[in-house]
Amino acid sequence: IGPLVTTGAEGSFDPARLTADLTAAREADPTTRTYLSLVPTQVARLTEDPATACAVTAATDAVLVGGAALPAAVAERAATAGLPVVRTYGSTETCGGCVYDGLPLPGVEIGTTAEGRVTLTAPWVTRGWLVDGELVTSRAHAGGQGARIEDAPPAPDGTPRRTLITDDLGEIGPDGRMRYDMYLMQVKTPKESTGEWDLYKLVATVPGDEAEFIPLPDTNTRPRRALGGQR
Repeated sequence: IGPLVTTGAEGSFDPARLTADLTAAREADPTTRTYLSLVPTQVARLTEDPATACAVTAATDAVLVGGAALPAAVAERAATAGLPVVRTYGSTETCGGCVYDGLPLPGVEIGTTAEGRVTLTAPWVTRGWLVDGELVTSRAHAGGQGARIEDAPPAPDGTPRRTLITDDLGEIGPDGRMRYDMYLMQVKTPKESTGEWDLYKLVATVPGDEAEFIPLPDTNTRPRRALGGQR
């Protein structure tokens, strides 16, 4: 059975339409397992209405959530509705998701650098990025924030591996699970000059769905930042 593709008007995300389509699919074939893939913003919209969230819970076996960190308030709403959320982590460079609910797939090693960047090591990590026809191993060449790819020690069976040092901040807990905090492009200025990285992590614990730093004009040499939140 092929994937269920559902959209609202002009391709926008429509929780009501999605719920109706998922429910119809489940009723047509109750034995087919159904997996829904969403980003946190979509989960936020889906859980605004408890009835909608509960209907999706009844029609799905798992809801894969990736692309950004899931805000605590949204995660709480999803849990209240019984939504079977599975947090995923990965990228194009790792051939898609390779960490599920904080734990790596077999053959994948997760870690962090001294500055808190998430690292992913596996045989299938890409060799690099094509920039103007040239293979490069650092996204700084492409205007990124410094993500890079390095050779890693081979796997126990001798298979060559590479490590992707990402643009993401995260932590590895005592239980070995990774917690993804934020994408570095969300903070436009260096850590040492603003301290915004720690501030962003603090704000992520405050009730609400989204928060964003907004640059403000200032005669000071350091641009000011306003913190806007959406609840």
